[in-house]
Amino acid sequence: MKAAAHDDGNAMASPLTLNDTLTKCYDVMMYAAKSGAFNPTAVRGIYTHIIGPGLRRRICMFTGKVSSAALANLEGELVLEHFHRIQHELTKLIGRHMAEGENCQEFIDAIYLMEKVHIVTKRENYNAMKAKGCYTTANIELLDWSELSLEVKGFLRKRMLRSRVANIAEFI
Repeated sequence: MKAAAHDDGNAMASPLTLNDTLTKCYDVMMYAAKSGAFNPTAVRGIYTHIIGPGLRRRICMFTGKVSSAALANLEGELVLEHFHRIQHELTKLIGRHMAEGENCQEFIDAIYLMEKVHIVTKRENYNAMKAKGCYTTANIELLDWSELSLEVKGFLRKRMLRSRVANIAEFI
């Protein structure tokens, strides 16, 4: 790994493409993994807690699905739920790469898949996690964006999507 010649204090400012940035992220993760000092959860955290949040506006994609419970309590605690269980599934993927060998393209493909989100309540997010992502077991009913009123769309766009998802322009 080469040291940066100049650090202007903005770690996420980069002319790199999103795929190049994800490749660099993976390189950092695998470097940490090879040190032997970190387990798969800690290595995964490099993406989910350090690099990923800075990429959110470029990679996180809203599906257009909103839970009926979220719609019934718009002023309540709503979250963008990674329904592919990003922390759990990415930890498994990293563990496999640590044991069986690196595969950067698989990591990138997995990130694009796992960075898709629905709008649900905080409680539903917890219930989905406990149900291992099974919405039926978690008793979560999703409605399509097209079924929502203009007023609700505007509210959710401002509260939940603005500055948080890459595809906000699709949800006017």
